[in-house]
Amino acid sequence: MAIARALRLVWPDTSFGPFRFVEAVPWLMLALTCRIVGPEDKPLLNLLAACGTWVAVLMAFMAVARRVFAIFDRSSHLDALPLDRELRLSLRIFGRIMAVMVAATLLLHNLGNASIAPYFMLGLDSMAFNQSSISGKVWSACMAALVLLLVLGIDRNSGKPSFASAFRGLLNQGVRFGAAIVVLAVFYVALGPIQNVVLNGFWGSSVVAASSHQTKTLIYFTVTLGFAAMRLWVTLLVLTYGLKQSYLRGAA
Repeated sequence: MAIARALRLVWPDTSFGPFRFVEAVPWLMLALTCRIVGPEDKPLLNLLAACGTWVAVLMAFMAVARRVFAIFDRSSHLDALPLDRELRLSLRIFGRIMAVMVAATLLLHNLGNASIAPYFMLGLDSMAFNQSSISGKVWSACMAALVLLLVLGIDRNSGKPSFASAFRGLLNQGVRFGAAIVVLAVFYVALGPIQNVVLNGFWGSSVVAASSHQTKTLIYFTVTLGFAAMRLWVTLLVLTYGLKQSYLRGAA
């Protein structure tokens, strides 16, 4: 009882149920703001804004993961993680994922696929936000799976994410987890055009066309954040369900 009480003090539960579904929204708002304010004519500032986007997406990812793990009755160290340590964990995962994205981008560029290589730097970004490249969306589904395995494979002694543990977990999960990644990739690919249709529908509306710039910006933020939250929730639900099915099959 004392331990449970202490955990509630570390990360208090949300009393009103529907609020649990929007805990990630503040982080997504920060991520979207960083995407918008990054100046394209100043590469260094643009890179810093991009890094801010990716870290904020990771924080949103873990906020949703905490709730999805509870839905599937899966214990996780995230339940007892205070905000400062969660941010530190996000930065550690970010460093490892960044290395993977840079390596994949350079490899594609050297193999003569320079046109699609830049989209592989959006592996984290596209877990929440839309991008135009189909191959980039498939890559984002793979990155989401890797992030989840890194979160679940934290070394108990050092508290750091481990590539060895993540890849070992990937090999152990079998076909069902692989199928979940495929389903997620299909979802990413299908959701992009739907989001574009919704946004274009708003822009084509005579009411919106006559609205002020502030109103149009608010509509863009609201629609984009809604789709971003949907992407993260579906991402975690699909991948966690795939993991659960793999565990059940392995235990059978």
